[in-house]
Amino acid sequence: MHDMMVPMKPKEAKTPTTPEELDSLSTCGKVEDHGVSVTFGGMCPVQGYGTIDGHECYYRSRGSGWQFHVAATSSAAVFSDDAWVHEEDPYTWPDGGYVTADISKQCIREAVEKFRADMKWEDFEVTPIENAEAHEAALEIVKKMTPQEVLDSSVKVGIHNPDGSLTKEYGGK
Repeated sequence: MHDMMVPMKPKEAKTPTTPEELDSLSTCGKVEDHGVSVTFGGMCPVQGYGTIDGHECYYRSRGSGWQFHVAATSSAAVFSDDAWVHEEDPYTWPDGGYVTADISKQCIREAVEKFRADMKWEDFEVTPIENAEAHEAALEIVKKMTPQEVLDSSVKVGIHNPDGSLTKEYGGK
């Protein structure tokens, strides 16, 4: 699943030439979006690990380009032969090793968009649900309830508070 794309227009990356420029360069950051969590940093390379839609992923920017790898399944290695890979070479060497956090975020978001556009439902590994029949039966009951009845039921079992917010046990505040 290797993806080579026509390089996009070069982003503004510049190798620091003075100690002051090097000290002021911010390469560390995090992309935390719907289904995406990638933390990155460093210089030569700027790199990071994280997840996208439950799959391990890796970002790296060095030399004249950057790359983004996504494991083929939730249990596969990010560097396996069947991993999805996107690469671009928009920089003048060695500027890619000194990209700012904002540039890395832009690259990661572009790669995520491309990954999701390339994926099809049959490409995703689905974990079987234990007691699937019971889950289906419960879902049919919930589908027949009004929104207020669903909330009342959820409050009764401790998932939601009466105002609709999640309880602490389910990630609420």
